[in-house]
Amino acid sequence: MGLSGPRRPAMRAAVLEAPGRLEVRRVPAPGCRAGHVLVEVLGVGICGTDLSLFAGHRSFPAPLVIGHEGFGRITRVGPDVDGLRTGQLVAVEPNLVCGACERCRAGRTALCVRKVSLGVDADGLCAEYAEVPAEFAWPLPDGITPADAVCVEPLAVALAAIRVAEPRPAEHVAVLGAGSQGLLLTAALHHLGIAAHVVDPRVDRLQLALRCGAASAAESATALDASCVFETSGAAEAVQTAVSLAPPDARIVLIGIGHRPAQLDIATVVRRCLRLQGALIYEHPADFAMAVELVSRGELSPGRVVARAFPLARASEALRLAPGVAGKSWITLATGRHEEEYSA
Repeated sequence: MGLSGPRRPAMRAAVLEAPGRLEVRRVPAPGCRAGHVLVEVLGVGICGTDLSLFAGHRSFPAPLVIGHEGFGRITRVGPDVDGLRTGQLVAVEPNLVCGACERCRAGRTALCVRKVSLGVDADGLCAEYAEVPAEFAWPLPDGITPADAVCVEPLAVALAAIRVAEPRPAEHVAVLGAGSQGLLLTAALHHLGIAAHVVDPRVDRLQLALRCGAASAAESATALDASCVFETSGAAEAVQTAVSLAPPDARIVLIGIGHRPAQLDIATVVRRCLRLQGALIYEHPADFAMAVELVSRGELSPGRVVARAFPLARASEALRLAPGVAGKSWITLATGRHEEEYSA
């Protein structure tokens, strides 16, 4: 033992060194403190947040292990943990909230003042192992497909947005944007018996939207005629379109976060009595619990939006190519006995 103390075991991880520079390299492996579990990560989804970090549109503490949509198997259970066991498959809820601040006590955990988001402002899940507070490791059935498992977290985002909007089964609902989040939202609406009319400029994405249960799909919108509108892209032009085309008294729920500000016609908002509502992630634990339950019971298969898998060694390529993929891309970290099961 040297002056620096005992060396910790190393593991491979996808580390964002600077905007546009992602390296897969060895980093110290985590331990397993009391109240935590050690998870062998099997897969991590790629979403708009990852792409925003990679492009430099969002600040981050470099170097940063990316990834927040993850699942894996528990390899160690720390002291003071009940209800979880070694070998159990889990989805990781990456937004760690305190549960004690005023917002958390009011049920608005998405706005927790002490929230730590793995893969955004703390090292994330795109690594061979991750130490996770037991409260944020959600058991999954062994028979679940890797595609479904990797979509649990973004499905919780979609379900939270639906909870905020409260669409009715007979209501005309529009979804602007058929990226992976828009597709998951469409699939969730379909499961709830709500017909979604999807708008996206890409035909390949619209075809996926129809397979996810969209009632109709169009490359552009000349009129929304929808009393409930979900904007999922975050693009300034899409937000402007939602406001300009929405009918009087419509609800517009904003899910996507863009890197350019949108200029809104406030007069239109006022004269039509439009209601704009942001929907940030989800509330802990209810929204995430619902996503886990729907997927675990086989009632909803979010994995249908998954299009392409990349090995960890090609993580940088995965982020560069993801914007052009119709559907969701993800990074598989499965090796050895898990490789055949979780790399498809």
